[in-house]
Amino acid sequence: MPGPERLMKNRLFFRILATYLVIVLLTFGMIYTLLSRQIRETALERNEATLTAHARIIDLGTLAQVVRQVDDLARITGARVTVVDSSGKVLAESVRQAEVREIHINRPEIQEAKLRGKGRAVRYSRTLGVDMLYVALPIKSGAGEPGFIRLALPLTDVRTSLKQLHESLLVTGLLALAASLLLAAFFSWRLASPIREMELFTDRLRHGELSGRLIVRGPAEMKLLGENINHLVAELQGQVAELREERAKLIATFAGMSEGIMLLDTGGRIEGYNRAFRDMISDRYGDVTGKTLMEAFRNVDLHNLFDEFRKMNRPLTGELVLGKPQSLVLDVSIDPVQGDPGEEKTVFVFHDVTRMKRLEQMRIDFVANMAHEIRTPLTAILGFVETLRSGTVEEPEQSARFLMIIEEQARRLNRLLDDLLTLSNIELGETRFSFEEVPLAEALDQVLPVLEERIRQKRITLDCEIPSDLAPLRADRDRLVQALLNVLDNAVKFTPEEGRIGIAAETDATGWAIIRISDTGIGIPEGEINRIGERFYRVDRTRSREMGGTGLGLSIVKHILAAHGGFMLIDSRLGRGTTVSLRFPPALQI
Repeated sequence: MPGPERLMKNRLFFRILATYLVIVLLTFGMIYTLLSRQIRETALERNEATLTAHARIIDLGTLAQVVRQVDDLARITGARVTVVDSSGKVLAESVRQAEVREIHINRPEIQEAKLRGKGRAVRYSRTLGVDMLYVALPIKSGAGEPGFIRLALPLTDVRTSLKQLHESLLVTGLLALAASLLLAAFFSWRLASPIREMELFTDRLRHGELSGRLIVRGPAEMKLLGENINHLVAELQGQVAELREERAKLIATFAGMSEGIMLLDTGGRIEGYNRAFRDMISDRYGDVTGKTLMEAFRNVDLHNLFDEFRKMNRPLTGELVLGKPQSLVLDVSIDPVQGDPGEEKTVFVFHDVTRMKRLEQMRIDFVANMAHEIRTPLTAILGFVETLRSGTVEEPEQSARFLMIIEEQARRLNRLLDDLLTLSNIELGETRFSFEEVPLAEALDQVLPVLEERIRQKRITLDCEIPSDLAPLRADRDRLVQALLNVLDNAVKFTPEEGRIGIAAETDATGWAIIRISDTGIGIPEGEINRIGERFYRVDRTRSREMGGTGLGLSIVKHILAAHGGFMLIDSRLGRGTTVSLRFPPALQI
């Protein structure tokens, strides 16, 4: 048997026990009722037979003779004897009454005796104050007037018998109830305990605990049921393991895809998306789970594309732009996901083609810029060559000036081709870098003399602050000089007369070497800074071309820095000047 605390927690045990107790009590009540009725009826029949026998003996005489024998019969039988005539008038009564006796013709026992030859009734006697058994017989012998004789006995013996029965049944019932309670508790536990174990076990299953097994102690049927449950759990465990493995593969595939995946539920709300799509949109839109497309992205093109998909009810592709000012260009494919009827979902597959579109635009711009940059000097060269060949120029001085212009344009074209070749070689990795220890001061000593005359002509003040303890860089000397020359050349070009150019260097707390070249030139608009370093990109195309620039200088610098593991930063304010920072990582320092 289980402990009391465990039984108190087992509601099923008490329900089964209560059922047993109700059955026991109902059975006991039925037995008690039947026995009481049977004993009462038996006592009544016995008394009735006795009274009937006595009455029949008296009935052998005439009515007058019967009246005279009333007292003797009452004394012999101990019964109350009453004789009435055919009208119900009492002729003799063994119990003397001072008051006038009632008419008895309507008494039930008299009426029954009149109709059937014998009557019986049980009722409360107001005269004696007890329940009485009445037996009546007609008096028909002799030639006199007919009447009725009635004998009555108090039911004291019946009540005594019933009382004894009650006491016996109470003692027996209590003993039987105690025994039944123990048996009911035992059988209730036998049924409830394994069911409770199954309940706890299935509750653990519901919470995902599939490792345990059910141990059932009880009837053979319960043990068989427990074994069947264990077989089902084993099969379920295998299926869950397979599902988990498939789910892990699906999640890994889903998360590892470079394409953005977004799933919409049947109501058109975003149910989930993978990491790639989250990375695409997080900076612009945050978490969009549970939102509609319009609520999440406020993009009419995407909304219209989804509406078209729902109308056509077939896979659909399109291209759209999300977000401003730095827009995402996305190729999107929309496909239905088949599920249960009425639960069809929709999957969106996004390909980020922003970089491809930007590269395509850069290619278009490059071709256009390249054609323009080459056409300008070629047009000048061809024009002056045709003029000279026509023979219309007779003065030697003018011919010499034309030839000088042709030479200048040819050199410009040559510089352009050299810069293009340099940039191409760096990008393709065909340029060999010879890294060595290069003090920054030595590199500047090679650069500044090249620009010295132009700096003097524009009366530009040059401030150079290079710490004496600055560690040398591990760099390709020629490429470092080229990068410094390109940046300083731009500074000289775009700094007005009597402006200032500053050169400073330091090592920050993380060990990076930083070379800053600043000027007080015309500056760069904020929206154009991110495009500085693109091929042929110029803020002021006309002015840059007039100054002999190719539009490739800073692009070359950016790639040289990248080859050294560093990068270039530009900080500029329109009309106030520009600062270009060249940053070299610690690994390249000694």
